[in-house]
Amino acid sequence: MANALSKTSLPHSLIECKLNCLAAQGDNTYSNKLETENGHPVNIFHIDAAQAGDIDHWHGEDFRKGKYNIAYWAWELPEFPDSWMRFFRYFDEIWTPSQFVTEAISRKSPIPVLTIPHPISFQRLTGSNRAKFNLPEDQFLFLFMYDLNSYQERKNPKAVINAFRKAFQNSSEKVGLVMKVHGIKKNESDFEILKESVKDLRNVHLVPRTLPRADVYALQDACDCFVSLHRSEGFGLSVAESMYLQKPVISTNWSATSEFVNLENGCPVNYQLIKLEKNHGPYGKGQIWANPDIEHAAWFMRKVFEDDVFRDKISKKGRETMEERYSLQTIGQLYEQRLRAISLWQ
Repeated sequence: MANALSKTSLPHSLIECKLNCLAAQGDNTYSNKLETENGHPVNIFHIDAAQAGDIDHWHGEDFRKGKYNIAYWAWELPEFPDSWMRFFRYFDEIWTPSQFVTEAISRKSPIPVLTIPHPISFQRLTGSNRAKFNLPEDQFLFLFMYDLNSYQERKNPKAVINAFRKAFQNSSEKVGLVMKVHGIKKNESDFEILKESVKDLRNVHLVPRTLPRADVYALQDACDCFVSLHRSEGFGLSVAESMYLQKPVISTNWSATSEFVNLENGCPVNYQLIKLEKNHGPYGKGQIWANPDIEHAAWFMRKVFEDDVFRDKISKKGRETMEERYSLQTIGQLYEQRLRAISLWQ
């Protein structure tokens, strides 16, 4: 959002949120632009819904007072939790990254909910650098990456592993699977489950560390295809970023990624909706999410690997989708239109 705002005529400032956060804190891209005072009439908070109650504690009540307060929320299931209803009272409006999230939240929201997607734009690399990640030069590499803090059951690496096993276990082709994972601290048992699940497979390459943002893009660029057999996504940044890098993507055809991955620009994988049999963090028992079709995913993996024409066609179309629908200018215009409309109410 900071990047897209810079492409608009909107006066704005960037303020570091003081709330506690499990995400990595090593990205200093905007450190020299951070300010401490919010001198504009609108606040946009990029936080999880459940953090809303801590804003006044960390920033003081005057931070929100007299402002039009917007929360930018993501959520990954069709029903917004009843226990989070109380957090609407801190805001005047909610923005979300996808129509999927908007529909989930708006069903319970007493205030406006608008879809304002993430812009996808960053410096593309001029050449692949596999040596940087100790990856082989002679293999066709499928990539999946995720944060263990985002819940392993939802991100569903097991499905990617099983699809890769079904597609290539009995072949002698030079093909590999890269599993990039971080957030291992406090999630050690989940990481052990991941390692155990790939023991029987050859050519699986684990990258178990947090990388600088530029290196994340470099890793995506170094691989040949991105696979995300998630059970649900609120947007799907890694899928979108890989498309922007003109990589073929294989993605569960449900939740937010289905809004930009289709048969013309990617490989949308069939699924069945299933009920959660127990709680997984905020994802409550009885809610629904997707169970991707492993056979279909494996078929797509072989298709992408074997068919150069197909791979080239969907990759180019995927890049076009990102450039046309999710550019800094396109998303910046959405900010500008909405914020200027809000200013007319004052």
